[in-house]
Amino acid sequence: MLLKSFFHKSQLKIDQKPFAGGGEGNLFHIIHPERSKGRYIAKLYHPHKLGPERQKKLQFLYEHPPIELTENKHPSVVWVIDLLYNQSNRLVGFVMPFVKGEKLEILCTQKLPKQIDKFWNRFDLSNLASRNLRLRLCFNIAVAIYEVHSTRNYILVDLKPDNVIVQPNGLIALVDTDSVEVVSGDTTLFDAPVATPEYSPAEYYIRDSLGYDPTAREAWDLFSLAVIFYKLLFGIHPFAAGNSGPFENCMTLEQKIEAGLFVHAPDKQKFMAVIPPPHQAFKQIPQELQDLFIQCFVDGHANPEKRPTAEEWCQGLLKSIDDPELHRYFDHLFAAQFFDKKVAMPRKLASEIYSDLGIPEIIKKKLKPLFIDFNIPTLPKSPTLATDKLAMFGGDDRPRGIYFFLFCFVISLLIATVASQEPEPSFLIGTSVFITLVGAILWPILNYLSYFSVSLNIEKAQIASRLTTASQLFKARAEQFSKWAHLLKNIDFDSLEDNWNSFLGEKKVSFESQLNKIDAKIDLLYQAEQEAYHSIYLNFIAAVHQHELLKDLEGEDTATLRNAINAQKEHTDAWRKQREAFNDLVFEYRQYYIKTKSDFDLEYQQLMDEAKMLRELHKDEIIEKEIQLQSTIHSVNLRKIPIDLLEPIPKYLENMKQEIEKLQIREAELKDINYHNYLWGKRK
Repeated sequence: MLLKSFFHKSQLKIDQKPFAGGGEGNLFHIIHPERSKGRYIAKLYHPHKLGPERQKKLQFLYEHPPIELTENKHPSVVWVIDLLYNQSNRLVGFVMPFVKGEKLEILCTQKLPKQIDKFWNRFDLSNLASRNLRLRLCFNIAVAIYEVHSTRNYILVDLKPDNVIVQPNGLIALVDTDSVEVVSGDTTLFDAPVATPEYSPAEYYIRDSLGYDPTAREAWDLFSLAVIFYKLLFGIHPFAAGNSGPFENCMTLEQKIEAGLFVHAPDKQKFMAVIPPPHQAFKQIPQELQDLFIQCFVDGHANPEKRPTAEEWCQGLLKSIDDPELHRYFDHLFAAQFFDKKVAMPRKLASEIYSDLGIPEIIKKKLKPLFIDFNIPTLPKSPTLATDKLAMFGGDDRPRGIYFFLFCFVISLLIATVASQEPEPSFLIGTSVFITLVGAILWPILNYLSYFSVSLNIEKAQIASRLTTASQLFKARAEQFSKWAHLLKNIDFDSLEDNWNSFLGEKKVSFESQLNKIDAKIDLLYQAEQEAYHSIYLNFIAAVHQHELLKDLEGEDTATLRNAINAQKEHTDAWRKQREAFNDLVFEYRQYYIKTKSDFDLEYQQLMDEAKMLRELHKDEIIEKEIQLQSTIHSVNLRKIPIDLLEPIPKYLENMKQEIEKLQIREAELKDINYHNYLWGKRK
């Protein structure tokens, strides 16, 4: 199967048969070009699953990847890297990286599957070393979620172990990312189609009563992330327990999540009737991680915004693992924003999100039919058709043929009787047979002429009937339309339209001016944010050089200072204390950074809320103006006019005119037609 590539502007050849499939579509291996074999696969949607909205969403995903897609690097997020079109230039699917591995679900139960490869045995929960490996997996997943959320455009919504592919070496990849929810600020551009209840937060069950869309906020994913981490570390769902008291009827995980029945919730302990043994391992993990779970499932139950972010999870996990390599990786991804003097991700301006006023389509949908051409097409007169008298022979009706033969036989007997006073019986019979044979010869000839006469007259009658009906309908619609047009001529539509456009222009200029002022505040906020981060960085460096154990280290950036510690050949107790002291300082100043970032996030959100309120205010003024304009129109007694019908009527009349003209042309052709050319015309 050959498909056209959007990015490469070339053709891709894929397998005839899919190697996997689902409700949305099928997955195919790419055969050509050679460099794509084994590295990329194609997803082709079922035709009924790829509507216009899905096509727009795929285009957006392709144009706005959350990560840098490098060919030689294992992708932590499997994303749309190319769009595929069939030979009719219709979008049919996309290309994405091909990752090998198992679904994370195999590690989210108490025991590993029996028929799994032996390389996975090191993740067995009975193995003491497996806890550290699983913490590293959690760290890698948190990094991937951070990369997705850092775009501020994507919420995964259906984040669950089945959508995470893991390899024995710890590499992970988020899959099924074409189903993400796409947002811009607090506006949902494209919805996520599904969510899995046991990984969905409590707001899933009260979403209709909320004043916002919960799936459009990162807090939704942060709940799912914590559930995955808990199952990965302990092999059981964090809400799986037997409850008593007012919660004894909460039997399903969904009901327990809705009620906030986290097994280790301090305020719910008295309602925990049966706690499965795997939950006991919770007390064995570092306190930092326990606090993060409590923060997510307890504090975050009432206030979703309190759930720990992916970045906070990374920091807590990193402190629990304490691996220098992971520290450097963390510095590169997160702390580099201030530790290595690199700027943080720029804040989006209000004009980038709220520039569209969402002007009502009043002119296009409600007033546009009023600004139309009232010229009604005229019809030429139709000729009068005459019918052919030969139709009296009655066509090829068999009963009439029998009557005709009997009539000939009787006439022949009468003639023979009159012609001879005493006719012989043989003479009478012979004469009758002769006359009947003559009649039998004349009958087909007369019937032949009668048949075509009847056919011709039937067609003439049908044409005349259709012309009469169409002309009457055309005349009725045209008269009705003329009456409406007469009423509409009393309105100065040019003035109304000019007034409307002038008003919209003023609103747009006013809105953009006020929005620019908010953008200027965001720019100042961003500059202050960078200065604050840089100040934290300088204070961190100063604290390192003032520390009793670290003051001899040389270097002015995190990487150099860490390398200076790790470069020491002898790993003595003094070296361990030095490394521990450096890590403590790193975490301390990272906490400053996270707190500072949170403060700036709050201030930034307030500015964005101001922009949103400003847009809503202008939209309300436009709607009010729209109502006034409609009142002006209705004041001319237009209530009797179905405005929605005005625009299609002229086109309808024009189409009817064309149909009538075709009938008139055929009518003119039939007027002078004779049997000979009619017969030959039929044969042709």
